[in-house]
Amino acid sequence: MPAEQHDLNFEQIVDTLNRGVYGIDTQGNCIFINQAATKMLGYPRQACIGKNMHSLIHYHHINGNVYPESECAICTVNKAVNGQHNLDHVYRRADGSAFNIRHSSSPIIDNGIFKGIVIAFSDISDQKNKEAALTESEKKYKLLFDNNPSPMFIWDFETLQIVDCNEEALIKYGYSREEFLKLNIRQVRPPEDIALINEATKSEASYGSIHKKNWRHLKKNGDLIHVEVTGHVIEFNGRKASLVLINDITEKLKAENELKNSEEKLRIATKIAGLGYWQVQLDGKNRYWSDEVYTIWGADRDSFAADYSLFYKTIHPDDRERFAREQAFAVNNAREIDFEYRIILPDGSMKWVHEIGKLVAGNSNQPAVFRGTVQDITPRKLLSLSLEEINLRYNYVTKATSDAIWDWDLENDNLYWGEGFEIIFGYNSESIQRNISSWTNHIHPEDIDQLIKGIYAVIDGTETKWKDEYRYRKADGTYAYVVDRGFVIRNAKGKAIRMVGAMHDITKRKTEVHHLKLIQSVITHTTDAVLITDANMFDGLGPHIVYVNEAFTRMTGYNADEVMGKTPLILQGPKSDVAELRRLGIALRKSRPCEITTISYKKNGEEFWANFSINPVMDDKGILTHYVAIQRDVTEQKKAELELKLFAGDLYERNKELNQFGYIVSHNLRSPVANIMGITNLLELDSDDPDTVAKCTHDLKIVVNRLDSVIKDLSQIVSITDGSTALTKEKIDLNALIAQVVTDLEDVIYHTEVEVSIHGGSHIIYSHKAYLYSVFYNLVSNAIKYRSNNSPRVTITIVDDVTGTIVTVEDNGIGIDLIKHRDSIFKPYKRFNLNIEGKGLGLFLVKSHIEALGGYITIDSEEGSGSVFTIGLPASSHLAPEAVQVSEYR
Repeated sequence: MPAEQHDLNFEQIVDTLNRGVYGIDTQGNCIFINQAATKMLGYPRQACIGKNMHSLIHYHHINGNVYPESECAICTVNKAVNGQHNLDHVYRRADGSAFNIRHSSSPIIDNGIFKGIVIAFSDISDQKNKEAALTESEKKYKLLFDNNPSPMFIWDFETLQIVDCNEEALIKYGYSREEFLKLNIRQVRPPEDIALINEATKSEASYGSIHKKNWRHLKKNGDLIHVEVTGHVIEFNGRKASLVLINDITEKLKAENELKNSEEKLRIATKIAGLGYWQVQLDGKNRYWSDEVYTIWGADRDSFAADYSLFYKTIHPDDRERFAREQAFAVNNAREIDFEYRIILPDGSMKWVHEIGKLVAGNSNQPAVFRGTVQDITPRKLLSLSLEEINLRYNYVTKATSDAIWDWDLENDNLYWGEGFEIIFGYNSESIQRNISSWTNHIHPEDIDQLIKGIYAVIDGTETKWKDEYRYRKADGTYAYVVDRGFVIRNAKGKAIRMVGAMHDITKRKTEVHHLKLIQSVITHTTDAVLITDANMFDGLGPHIVYVNEAFTRMTGYNADEVMGKTPLILQGPKSDVAELRRLGIALRKSRPCEITTISYKKNGEEFWANFSINPVMDDKGILTHYVAIQRDVTEQKKAELELKLFAGDLYERNKELNQFGYIVSHNLRSPVANIMGITNLLELDSDDPDTVAKCTHDLKIVVNRLDSVIKDLSQIVSITDGSTALTKEKIDLNALIAQVVTDLEDVIYHTEVEVSIHGGSHIIYSHKAYLYSVFYNLVSNAIKYRSNNSPRVTITIVDDVTGTIVTVEDNGIGIDLIKHRDSIFKPYKRFNLNIEGKGLGLFLVKSHIEALGGYITIDSEEGSGSVFTIGLPASSHLAPEAVQVSEYR
C-alpha cells in the first residue's frame, strides 16, 4: 500500500477516537493530531502541525507559573521508557483558558531509533469538579453536624454502639467524648425502657427509614429528660447506622401539663363566673347553648328549646331593636358582636348580660355560624366597683398579656409600664423613669417626629383611639418593630386626662413580610418556570394550580388565567414518561420532594423535555399546604445526550467492523504472500534451471492473480462498509431487473436444468440499480450453485404492502444448517459447503447492499430442504407505476 494511502488510513482511524491524540517528533513539534484533540484545544489542525506542542498548549501550570519544557514529563519520554499512563496535567486552549487532562504517552520507535512520542489525552475537568464538589459536600456535612445547635449523634444499627457525636450532645448528656463513644444507646435509657428500645431497633423496618418518636433519656448525672428523637437510617463508614437529632422537650411537656391544668381551672372558673357559650347558624337554625346559658336564662334545657323566636322574646322589649341592629351590622360587615342588653326571666325578673361573638366563615361542607359567650353582668351593672378592684384587675391583665401595657397620666406626666415592657424590651422596670421620656428616649430618630405629632393630634383633638407603627430601641441596642394602640380617657369637658394602651412586637411579622417580598421578586424575575399548587391529592386528579410566573407562560404558552384551578397534568401527553409520573405521585402522597424529567407539551401541542423539581411546603405546625415546582426546559440537553448515545453506538460498530476487517486482511493475504515468498526462495536456490524458472513464473502469475482477486474483494468490502460509495437512485422496474438477471444466467440455467420462475408483475421502485442487480444475481446464482439433484427450481415472488416492497427468493436446494451457522450466515468469507467452490462473499455483499438501501434480509433454511430469502425494501423505494419512467433491462 502506498505511504500516502497508509497515512490517510491512519488519520481516518485516529479521527474516529473520542480521546485526543497527537504525535511529536524529537524536537517536540507536532507531526499529526486528530479531530478530538483539535476540538478540545480549540486549534485547527493546520495551526498545530509543525508547532512545538509544549509551547503551544503546555507552557503554564494551573496556577499560572511557567512550565519549562525541560521539566515536562511528556516531553522527557524517550526510547528507554515504556511510556506513561494516566498522568494528570493542565493544557491551555487557544483562548488561553486552562483545563485538566489525563494523558498516556508512548515513544515512537522505528528500527530501534527513537523518532518521537504519541500522546493520548482526555478532558477530566468535569471529574475534577465533581471530586472537589464531593470533598466540599463532606466538609459542609461535617460542619453542619459538628456545629448544629441541637445535640446529634450516630449509632451503629447492628451493635447499637454510639460511633460519633457533636459537642452539643456532650453538653446535653454531661459526658466527655471518650466516655460518650463507649456507650450504646441502651445505656442512655432508663431500665424500664430497655424492652421498648430493643423492639424498636430489632430491624430497619421496625425502626423506619425516618424514625420520629418521643423517648426518655438519662444524663450522666442520673437526671431523666424527655426528648424528641428524629432518626435517619444512613451509611456510615460502610455500615448501616442511624443519625439522630435530639430535641429536649422536658420543659415543653411540663408546660403542656400546666396548660391542661389551666384549661380545667378555666372550665371551673367559667362555671363559677357564670360564663356561657353559644352558637347559631345565620338562618337561626341549630342554636346551641351551654348549660351556663340555661342557668343565666333561668330555663330548663328540656322545657326551653334554643329556638330563635323563643330566645328573641326573652330580650327586654326596649333592647330588641338594638339587638337586631347590632346583629345585622355584625353579619353585613363581618364584625364582632360586643354589647350589653337586658333579658326577662320566666319568673318575670330582669338580668343584664354581656354578649361577645364573631362570625366564623363556612365552607362547602359547613355553613357559616355565629359563636361567642354570654355572661351575667347584673352585679357589675348594679354595683360600682371599687378603685382597688379596678387596679387589681388591671394588674391581672398586664400579667396575662404578652404586650407591653402602659398607663399615662396626662395631667401629672406619670407613665406606668406593665410587666410585658421588661419582658419584651429588656428594660428594668425599677430603673426606668416614670414619665413620658421613658418612651420617647427609645424611639428611632427617623420615626419620633411623625409619631409625636400623631399622638398629640389625637390627645388634643376629640378622638379617643390612637394607633401607629414605629421602631423602638430595646435594652440590647437593637430595634424592634412595634404596633402601638392607645385609648384616650377624657373628663366631662372633653379634655384628655389619661391614656392607656399596649405595644405589640411585630418584628417577626415585618421580617416575614420582607422575606416574602424577596421570594416574590425572585419568582417573578427567574428564567425558570415556577408553578405552585395546593396540596389536594385526593380528588383523583392531583393538586390544583394556584400560581404560575411569567417564565411559565413563556415556556409553555399558557397564560396564568388558563391554568388556574387546573392540574399540572395539562402539560402531559402520549409520550410523557408514565414511570416518572408514577414516581412523582408516590413522592407527593408522602409529602416528599421529588425531581423528574419527562416529555411535556406546550399549549400548541409542541413537545419539549422538562425537568421538574417539586418540594412540599409546610406551615408552622408542619401541615402540608402547597407544592412548589421549578420547571426547566432541558430539550437541548436531551438532544445532546441522544446525539452522544448515537455517536457512541456508531463508534462501537465501526470499531467492530475495523477489527473484523483487520482479521480478514490478515487471514486472506497470509496465504498468497507466503506462496510468493516460497516461490522467490525457490528461484534464489535454482535460478539457473530454465524449467524451474518457467514453473516458478507460471505459479507466481497464478498467486499474483489470486492476490489481486483478494485485494479487489477487500476493496469492495471496504467501499461497502465505510459508506464511501455514492448511491445514485433511479426509477427501476424490479420485475424487469430480476428478469435480466435470469437472462444473464441463461446459459448456466440451461446446463443445470434449473426451473426459474418470477411472480408478481411489474413493480416500480426508486433505488440503486447496480446494488439491486448484485443482490439478485448473487441469490439466484447461489441457488443454482447449491441446487439439489431432484428437479431443482428457484421461485421469485414480488409483493407490495404498507411497509414497502417484499421479495422472496425460494429454492429447493441443499439448504443450510441454521442451528450451527445462523450467527455467521452473512459474514464475509463464510462458506457452508466446502465441497463446492466459492469465496464466501456473496451473502455478505447481498446483506450489505440491502442495508445500504435501507432495507433488510432474513433467511429461513433447513439442511436438505432448501432456503427462503426474504428481502424488504422500504416504502420510500415504492412508487406508483404511472408516476415514473421505467429503466428496463433488455
